[in-house]
Amino acid sequence: MPFQSKDRLLKAFLVATMLILLPGPGTLLARLPKAGTQQSLTSLSIHPFDPMTGHWAVPETGSIFFPAGDSVKITACRNEFQAAAFLIRSDTAIDNLLIEPTDLVGLCGGVIVEGAVDIRVVKYWYKSAVESIRRTEKRILAPELLLKDERLVTIDYACKRNYLRIERDNRHSYIDISSSSTHFPQDTSFNDAERLQPFSLPRGINRPIWITIKVPADAVPDVYRGTIKLIVGRITVGQVNIEVTVLPFCLAEPVLEYALYYRGVLSSSSEWRVGSEYKKPAQYQRELRDMKDHGIGYPTIYQRIDNPRLEMAFKHRQKAGLLNDHLYTLGTTTANKTDTAGLARLSQHVKAWVDRARGYGINHVLIYGIDEAQGSQLQGQKPSWDIVHRAGGGTFVALYEGTVDIAGQYIDVAVLSGFHPEEVKKWHRLGKRVLCYGNPQVGIPDPAVYRRNYGLLLWAAGYDGCMPYAYQHAFGHIWNGFDHNKFSDHVFAYPTTDGLVGTIQWEGFRAAVSDVRYLSTLLSLGEEPSELRPLLMERLSDTRYDLGDIRAWLIDRILDRLNL
Repeated sequence: MPFQSKDRLLKAFLVATMLILLPGPGTLLARLPKAGTQQSLTSLSIHPFDPMTGHWAVPETGSIFFPAGDSVKITACRNEFQAAAFLIRSDTAIDNLLIEPTDLVGLCGGVIVEGAVDIRVVKYWYKSAVESIRRTEKRILAPELLLKDERLVTIDYACKRNYLRIERDNRHSYIDISSSSTHFPQDTSFNDAERLQPFSLPRGINRPIWITIKVPADAVPDVYRGTIKLIVGRITVGQVNIEVTVLPFCLAEPVLEYALYYRGVLSSSSEWRVGSEYKKPAQYQRELRDMKDHGIGYPTIYQRIDNPRLEMAFKHRQKAGLLNDHLYTLGTTTANKTDTAGLARLSQHVKAWVDRARGYGINHVLIYGIDEAQGSQLQGQKPSWDIVHRAGGGTFVALYEGTVDIAGQYIDVAVLSGFHPEEVKKWHRLGKRVLCYGNPQVGIPDPAVYRRNYGLLLWAAGYDGCMPYAYQHAFGHIWNGFDHNKFSDHVFAYPTTDGLVGTIQWEGFRAAVSDVRYLSTLLSLGEEPSELRPLLMERLSDTRYDLGDIRAWLIDRILDRLNL
């Protein structure tokens, strides 16, 4: 049976209180304003669901996989992000539907202000691939974008095309972003809204709503309750109760290392464009902060050692609060340098990286090898790797199973493609660290797979952490998934002119980090890893248990350790 929470928090520190009962769950009846003074009766259906599930209702179908209800419940620690979701559906088309949260009030009188409740509309759009990053000839409608302004992207269901709203000369228009021949004009701008905007709810369409709560660091452990109101005009046409249980402990930092390939580099104004590489300072800082908020401590740095903006890049990383005990750089790579002059330049670059990083408190710099090298290309890097170590640096690189037998002694951190626990053991026998990537690559709109594969499963299998590829990698224009003949873009968060649009897969990854932080908290309280690892692997392999059940089980074990 799935794990059940013991719900001992109420007994530990809460006062029993009766809930104010709201109108019955599921279907809510309300009067919607029409033109003039006329109103008509509509039925609005609300369906809470776990946003980390891989099962989503597709908008144009009538199927809803989740039962009707009017409440969402969240359990979280202080200073933690936690997600919830619900679907809404109406038998009458609704225009200008607005969703507004209230403050959350604790049973003991504390308040989590409504600003801690982030609400976004999940946008379905057409993708060229959903199960891998390799393009197909299909156009697949899939949920992915988390939008404040749902009208930023519109869909033509008949032609299976996506359109992006752009602004030029203070005028808005839409351009097709689902064609290999699309020309994306450079003298335009586009952004999501800062606050949730009213949106339309077509008749019979399922509209998922994503909620993210950031529990304040100073929140008192308690149960907090509030509502999310669905409003048309001045009339509340639906209401969702929200309950947040703030746990009586703080989360430890993750025992796994969370790194991420980040291709962004600070650029001049003439180079800057919306994409995965060339960033203006405000965008660079915002993306680093976004990665930090999703649990990434070690995004790679692609800025070259001789780039005049490298110092600024270091300052932005420092401001974002990234971890600084070591640094992964692709701004210098080993390549197959065998000539004396080439090896001398590599040594100079490594020493320059070491000196520059030390000025920001970073004591170890790792230099990238040839990406996914095999055979003679792999063998040929040995002189370069020797030089890196002699110059005071370390080495890391993405590689395949079997590399350990050829070059294991030269590589300090192996970024291993796929999932190979037995290979991890071989690297560990050499005293090396192993990170996971490509399980899968970034860009598949499925939060469940990222939560599972980059979270507890990695620890149970003996990995030291992960370095997925990539935060962003555009093969054409990053907002067009149909302009490359082989791959779909790798994206956790889509860049806009001045901001970001998150995705459901990015939130799944954040949940993976949180899962590991709960595990880390349990380990810090004295749980024996050798006993916990097989128990965890057994449950991860059993389809009866989902990750929410396992999270609840970890929480119960933590409360046991704390005698709560």
